[in-house]
Amino acid sequence: MVTLPVLTIALTIVTIVLLVLVVRSRNVLDKKKHLLTILIDRWIASRQQATEATVAEIDETEEAKEAEESEEAKEAEEAAISAKSRELFPKIVKLMEEQQLYTDEDLNRDMIAEKLGTNYKYVVKAIKDCTGETLTAFINGYRMRHATRLLRDTDDSIAIIAEISGFSHRTLTRLFQAQFGITPSEYRKKSMDSMLKT
Repeated sequence: MVTLPVLTIALTIVTIVLLVLVVRSRNVLDKKKHLLTILIDRWIASRQQATEATVAEIDETEEAKEAEESEEAKEAEEAAISAKSRELFPKIVKLMEEQQLYTDEDLNRDMIAEKLGTNYKYVVKAIKDCTGETLTAFINGYRMRHATRLLRDTDDSIAIIAEISGFSHRTLTRLFQAQFGITPSEYRKKSMDSMLKT
């Protein structure tokens, strides 16, 4: 028969082992969340750079087009991205960045087309030609970058951040977790922890 002191010692040892395992698991999770936070910040930067590069490439293409006399080069460029798309995409980007249309939860192709004085089909085609994305993915990219900046730089609640970024709270949480593998609140916590460490 096991005596009370032996049972107490055994329970103490089991408790200590469990605590060590819990602490190690938590440390591993914290490291993973920290890495995800870094990856999210890098994604935001790369997304912004990609948009800027596309606009710059379109500008360079236009300049090269004017300088090039070769009919074959002109035809190859026009096959890749239509002239209308090359003209319209920088305007769409400027509109999104300057007027922050993406913060309107009801934003759609017709609203963008109306602001630009064109047909919605051209808007959708320009975005698809220049980014390879659908209109929804393009708009959500802006919304996600905006929400991520607010999560990192403000103390506003996640519900408020979702609303002012053009999302519902549930949609922001779902898309954020699907894209980055952590919730907005986990990202905020890790982002704050990173700022405190530096």
